Amino acid sequence: MIKMSVKTILLLVVILAASCKKDDESIKKIEPTVYVGGDGQFGNHSQIKYWKDGLEVPMSTDAYGGISLSMFVDGKDVYVAGQGLTGYSLGAKYWKNQTAVNLTEEHSSILNDIVGIARDIYVFNKDVYVAGYEWNGTEDVAAYWKNGESVHLSSDPHSEATSIFVTETDVYIAGNEWNGKNSVARYWKNGKVVNLTDEPSSAQAITVVDNNVYVLVNSYDKGISYWKNGTQIKVTSGEPKTIAYDFFVSGSDVYIVGGEWNGEDYLGKYWKNGVGTDIRDKDSYAITTCIYVLDDDIYIGGYLSPYGKPATAVYWKNGVMTKLTNGTSSSFASDICVIK
Repeated sequence: MIKMSVKTILLLVVILAASCKKDDESIKKIEPTVYVGGDGQFGNHSQIKYWKDGLEVPMSTDAYGGISLSMFVDGKDVYVAGQGLTGYSLGAKYWKNQTAVNLTEEHSSILNDIVGIARDIYVFNKDVYVAGYEWNGTEDVAAYWKNGESVHLSSDPHSEATSIFVTETDVYIAGNEWNGKNSVARYWKNGKVVNLTDEPSSAQAITVVDNNVYVLVNSYDKGISYWKNGTQIKVTSGEPKTIAYDFFVSGSDVYIVGGEWNGEDYLGKYWKNGVGTDIRDKDSYAITTCIYVLDDDIYIGGYLSPYGKPATAVYWKNGVMTKLTNGTSSSFASDICVIK
């Protein structure tokens, strides 16, 4: 039997304790990276940009700027979609790592003539999908682009695609279409339309989780709802007036971000499984536009709209606000993505 002295035992305890402490200190929580897409004033025009952990990254160098409506992060590549100038025309466009890609073509010599817009972007297996609308020569029609090639989803006037989600086998697109009386919420699966309602409504976003198809819908004066596999789930009743901009589905939880009307504007609010939480700022209106959920942390993007001052892009993590600009010129956050 090997015998150790008390002194030797104590020395081993100290060494082991020191070793454990060192290992514990070396284990640090990996913080996620927060990307916020948006745009802001740059001189006398707007500029497409995004913020990575609060640091601004300009995307567009166009003389007439543009607007940002959606973003997607794929590894080291950052995509922002919206609208920008192509020749004289304002058209659908996206930017990949500061390189602009035009999706629609100039069709007249009238400055700022609108020929299309990109509402949402999704990247799957390096293929770039964009949803929006484009001018077909007569009307604006719902469309999506795969790697720059357009596909018209509807021939009805004033139709629009608003959101896109792609799986290994299917392309899902939410949007709005004229039914002869009203503009109504629809979605398309691989180009085939799925009717949700014939009441006046608009589809804001679509996602697929565990083979369940979710579509976020505004029903004007009748409130917010979402459709799960064709079944409507009401979130608000319409009084007070509410509006939804974006949603996120995590497991069985459905998070919706939007606003509640106060008589002057839609003030920031989000709902988790139908339960609403106000997002407020004491000095200005808080407008919330986008949401992302990771590890039970709720990230919400938007902007502050102070009285008589420029808007300021911000995001909230679990209700704690981070300003993305100093407020000397206007800036807006339109989409948020959190990567771990």
